[in-house]
Amino acid sequence: MTTYRYIARTGKGERVKGEIEAANTPQVIELLAHQQLSPIRVSEAKADATPKLSFKDAGRLSSEIARLTAAGVPLEAGTALASQAQESRAARHALELAAKRLAQGQGPGEAFAGLEGAPGRALSAVVAAGERSGRLADALKAAAPLFTATARFREKIISLMLYPSVVSITALGVLVVFLLVVIPSLRPVFESLGEAMPASARWMLAVSDAAPSVLVAMLIAVLAAILLGQIPALRAHMARWRDQVALGPLGMGLAEAIDIALFARLFAALLKAGTPAGDAMAEASAATSNTILKDRLLVSAHSVRQGGSLDVALSEALGERHLIVQASRLGMRGGSFADLVAEAGLTLAERAETRLERIASLAGPLIIILLGFVIGLMVVTLFSSLTALPDAAAL
Repeated sequence: MTTYRYIARTGKGERVKGEIEAANTPQVIELLAHQQLSPIRVSEAKADATPKLSFKDAGRLSSEIARLTAAGVPLEAGTALASQAQESRAARHALELAAKRLAQGQGPGEAFAGLEGAPGRALSAVVAAGERSGRLADALKAAAPLFTATARFREKIISLMLYPSVVSITALGVLVVFLLVVIPSLRPVFESLGEAMPASARWMLAVSDAAPSVLVAMLIAVLAAILLGQIPALRAHMARWRDQVALGPLGMGLAEAIDIALFARLFAALLKAGTPAGDAMAEASAATSNTILKDRLLVSAHSVRQGGSLDVALSEALGERHLIVQASRLGMRGGSFADLVAEAGLTLAERAETRLERIASLAGPLIIILLGFVIGLMVVTLFSSLTALPDAAAL
């Protein structure tokens, strides 16, 4: 049997829509006729697409469901009620899908399973942990600030990098106009100098001649990367290459700090919700955006599940001197493991935010100085070449 969606009219002319199971389209029409409905459109229902939440969505959903559940509203009714108040299409779809699964008798963990993206995986892990411990509202309430803080930090990254980006685009635009319009318009003047043309003018004309080819090559490379990125296997390789770069010097430690800060705080929240250490580590690892870091943490989580030491597993994934590792060792000795790991995660997030603010404050001026130097050098070269015109005319 296949599920079909239909739009039909009743005997009174009212428009109705719904779903019905049948072997084929003619059978759907026959079943609707038995219900005294005149079909307008019948189509096979597609499988529910898995929603991809943002961290902002995950934070809002966690907070609202926790509040409704704590107030005694049944999870199915609370989920359906919360879905109506969502502005985000992905959040609304996620709650509608969860409410539908709950109505079919699935548990909370199954109802919220399969959400795409790091935020969706994190929310699924929190719901599953809350179901296991019987403290779903507490688990969601503890996770909501983590998702909200991560969303706020990512928004701050965008806002802080907006000014350097605008400056860069503007300066590059000026440089492109200079190379493609200004210098070519002066080519006849320079060529009239003949052998007397200064070497700097020859160099500038050569750069201007090469600029169109370079720009076309860059455009082709961007388009090729976009097209190749549509191939799943290549997209996975490109994502790993990007994540490897993010963990290197070019990432300036920001991407790693953001992911590990979220991992540490979510790991601590899952432990407090009663999740076993190995499971909590695996579920918190799944919430990280960086695939290389996630793989490292998942390997360590597997080691813990097999009976390995949590201390050793964390040090193998993050490094012996990492703040999270040091905090976990202190927590094990003092009996406050989850609290100290959560505090270390918060410290990492604050350090990353401070570093980001410093980078953003320096990036704009440095870009202006660098591109200003390049453009200024070309302008000076241009005018020094033009000053050679009277001498060439006198020859």
